[in-house]
Amino acid sequence: MPETTDPLNLVELPPPAVPDEQLLAKVRTALGFAGHWKPVPELGESLTRVSVWSQLELNSLYERLGGTVTIRPVQRTYCDSSVVVEEEITVTVLVDGVGPVEVFTDWYEGLAKFGSREQLPLMRAAA
Repeated sequence: MPETTDPLNLVELPPPAVPDEQLLAKVRTALGFAGHWKPVPELGESLTRVSVWSQLELNSLYERLGGTVTIRPVQRTYCDSSVVVEEEITVTVLVDGVGPVEVFTDWYEGLAKFGSREQLPLMRAAA
């Protein structure tokens, strides 16, 4: 076996991919995000998959842009290693020059006082 300078066989991973700045600008503009926004891979984000804080923010985006609404169960692992099943709501919009972009959040019952499921156009569109 040839001698190696890496006795633990550790492989250096390439740096994370940097999204094309022009595509990033198109997504930012289409979604109405601030100029400094960039996807955070640790949150499951990419140039074409973006998280928002709450169903109220997602509803606002849906009312501005329209799109296709889907709901699915997902497993989330929290920092204490607990695993829970959440309801993920996704709005898919077409961004010119980029293609479909998914904007998602989890349903949080604590915010229902600001708009029940039946009141939010976002959730009515999913039904």
